[in-house]
Amino acid sequence: VPAAGAHFPRGVLLVFGTASLLLAALFVLRQENYKRLLAYSTIEHAGVIAVGVGFGVCLAVAGALFHVLNHAAA
Repeated sequence: VPAAGAHFPRGVLLVFGTASLLLAALFVLRQENYKRLLAYSTIEHAGVIAVGVGFGVCLAVAGALFHVLNHAAA
């Protein structure tokens, strides 16, 4: 925190979460192999979770944790 600031980790989570969400969604649309489809879907869900944690507000973090629970249950 002293070197980069308090907002740096949030920005990194938002940028990389959005990038992984968008790229994985594009790859999912063209995938025919079911194992790869599941892998790209998991990467997309990880992006959704990273964006939720990156927002940093209590409701977004609770939603991200709820998404982790639902993804693990599925």
